[in-house]
Amino acid sequence: MWSLLSLLACRPVAPVAPAPLVVEEVVAPRWPEVGTLLRPPVIEVPAGFTPREVFIVAGHGAPGNVGNLGSTCVREQDFTLRAADRLARMLDATGQFVARRARSGAARPSYAARLARIEASAAVAVIELHSDARGWANAPTGVTDAGEVCWKADHEPGFTVLVRDRGPDALVAARLGLARQLARALAGAGFAPWAGDYGDAYEADEVPGVWRDRRRLFMLDRPSVPSVIIETHNAWDLQEARRWEEGRTHDVFGRSVVAALIGWLGEQG
Repeated sequence: MWSLLSLLACRPVAPVAPAPLVVEEVVAPRWPEVGTLLRPPVIEVPAGFTPREVFIVAGHGAPGNVGNLGSTCVREQDFTLRAADRLARMLDATGQFVARRARSGAARPSYAARLARIEASAAVAVIELHSDARGWANAPTGVTDAGEVCWKADHEPGFTVLVRDRGPDALVAARLGLARQLARALAGAGFAPWAGDYGDAYEADEVPGVWRDRRRLFMLDRPSVPSVIIETHNAWDLQEARRWEEGRTHDVFGRSVVAALIGWLGEQG
């Protein structure tokens, strides 16, 4: 006699479909997240390269013009002065450039005075450094000695290169060429182009990180040589502001600018 157990054992069993394999997307960390490393570019100087003068401008620092107050309680005019000095020293150290400073030490020259110095020089380009202030800063991070509260607005990190695309054709072409070379070099080194929207103030260029000025900013519109403004980072993004306290960040940034200038000058002929 067949037992109930043996009957069950002989009953055909329907195949069971395997459970779908769920693969979670792994997103690699991106600058300025902890653990990300910047990659200094390889700088190749072509034979016969002639040293050039470049004007490095520390943004703000004019009378009544101190700039933003960042999440690390550093004034923009102070950050740009240190960043511009490091960049100028690196340019000088290459032996391929002579860096002219538009602002140094405790001097507070007006923008008109800076322009006059640029026009009297033999500079082939002007690079002005800033930090940006983006997002809705609503979380306090500290207090300055003067009692000002410092705020942060995370999640909008990244650099931008601002350029004026109005004016004589040759000058505009040279400006855009310089801005694009800089943006590509910075992105290639690992710096992240900002992916936001400036609204009516600037229009996005075809190269990520480059923005075309619609405000007619003085230092983008007035110099007779190609000029750009680099918004190095979002000063309200606490993580990115802290990364800009690292010497390696300034070192890779400076090397990227050097590589971009050499590439741009090669395009100019």
